[in-house]
Amino acid sequence: MSKPNLDTPKHPELKTLVNKLRSLLSETKAPEEGGTGTSETFTQGSILFVGASGVYAQNNTQLFWDDLNRRIGIGTKTPSAKLHVKTTGVVDPIAKFESTEAISISVATDINHGEFWIARQNDQFGLSVLASDIGLRCVSGQSIHFGSGSNPFAIFSDKGLCIGGTSFGASADAVLAIEASTAPTTSPTNTIQIFAVDVAGSHEARVRDEGGTTTTFSPHNFSLFQPEQSFEFPWSYYSRNDYLGKEINVDMFGVVRALEELTGKQFIFLRDLEKQEWDSEKDPPEWLRVRGVQKRKEVI
Repeated sequence: MSKPNLDTPKHPELKTLVNKLRSLLSETKAPEEGGTGTSETFTQGSILFVGASGVYAQNNTQLFWDDLNRRIGIGTKTPSAKLHVKTTGVVDPIAKFESTEAISISVATDINHGEFWIARQNDQFGLSVLASDIGLRCVSGQSIHFGSGSNPFAIFSDKGLCIGGTSFGASADAVLAIEASTAPTTSPTNTIQIFAVDVAGSHEARVRDEGGTTTTFSPHNFSLFQPEQSFEFPWSYYSRNDYLGKEINVDMFGVVRALEELTGKQFIFLRDLEKQEWDSEKDPPEWLRVRGVQKRKEVI
């Protein structure tokens, strides 16, 4: 009597039985039969997946479940957070979220620690990508802080930008506030530095240019007088103090011009430059209008 050929059984039922027998003998039960399809011994913590050959596989260093601490590691088998993603030498993004609809991503702790929202409206903080702009956003009355310690950098939704603190004056809106500064002692290349320093108990705004010159800002404020029209480029000193109930406005160009007339010596030096068109939507101030600066005419 000849020995049966188990490789090519004639009956389908017999073929199925043979395959099951072989699977049991080799301990590689097929996945569709509840097995793994492989004789590989799996490492504790490995998250199994179906490999290219259709059998279960593992990559312990790239996909790991820490059952003791309830943590998932991607790219690491020692996760230190609930979700720990680690990569080295890869230029692709670590994570990407893509949708044809509006997407909202949130990272939250408990109520005492606040929340971080991305692209979510009407919450304290958001990173939004709109048709018109991309920006950090917070609701009215809230602020976004950068840095820590006694010198934060803060953006207030209803006040402005504050450097070195968090304080604004009453009714402030779209204001740049600078609290007590430490004056710079060097001048970086291609840089000017604006800061606030205490002078006799009151802080003043100053600027240091690249050439090392530090100057207190001098405005062209003519609230209390109008300079003579013959003055080519008038300037003034202006200040006010609400506690004194006083304001002062000094015609600095007039002072120096009078000194020139008294001494016969020139102190004011002017040079013509190429004029720039007025580009504000508002009309130029009076002192510029009388000297020929006009609002740009709209082209019809």
